[in-house]
Amino acid sequence: MWWLALSGIAAAVEPRLESSLGASVWSLGLRGQFRPGFTQHLWGADDDILFKDTYVRGLAEVSLTPSYGRVGPEIGFSPIAVLEMRAGVAFSEYFGTFSSIIGFEDADAAPTAEALQREADLGYRDHGWGVRYSGGATLQAQFGPVVIYTDGTLRHWSTHPGPAVRGAYFYEPEVSLVLAFEDTTFEGLGLLGYELPDARDDRSLLFGSGTLWSFSTVAGDESLKTGLVGVYRFGGKRWQILGLVAPYLRDRSFTSALPPYVAALATWVN
Repeated sequence: MWWLALSGIAAAVEPRLESSLGASVWSLGLRGQFRPGFTQHLWGADDDILFKDTYVRGLAEVSLTPSYGRVGPEIGFSPIAVLEMRAGVAFSEYFGTFSSIIGFEDADAAPTAEALQREADLGYRDHGWGVRYSGGATLQAQFGPVVIYTDGTLRHWSTHPGPAVRGAYFYEPEVSLVLAFEDTTFEGLGLLGYELPDARDDRSLLFGSGTLWSFSTVAGDESLKTGLVGVYRFGGKRWQILGLVAPYLRDRSFTSALPPYVAALATWVN
């Protein structure tokens, strides 16, 4: 019965710290992220496959790139081991450097590196600020060595540019999309992989295919890329190194599949 499940909730709240550093080329990017918070484990015994990793989690997210910074709270809830739901709000500060904030008059503008630099050279780049509201869910499962991972995120963006920015649209570097200054995006991620366990239980190696899709509902921009992904976990699986090579299938900035999007992300969790 449900009250018997609730009786298994752990009393202790555990501190949690996540930190990561990511880099990409084509398009070029660098981001550091720091997420301190807590985890409250819920119902389920350690030998219960479906309920052993249930929790409520609160985090304070701090992200920093050469172009912008973001800070805000996020709460996550995992009622069963294969599902996590989350919601958060982030306050953004755009520094007026690199690709932010650069505006466009036309929603169909192609934010290529040349177009962004041209607008910046004309003096149409400026600082700004914004608020972003997010909600999302992750579904993941493992059947023997086969891993399936899907994630979807809905975000609403409210962005306020400085006076030098012209037009009603701008390029948002985090999602690689043209957005209206009041816009909503959907971002999806899918991964199908095969895990090769190491001789020791504290590490593993996964290879597979990954697809990233994002869409802005007001500006109508879309980005789709798919390719090969590799994930190496070690240090009791506290460390994770992810690599992705994904040709562009649909993108205004990159109209050719090659060169592909290449990204790496190193993550540490306490």
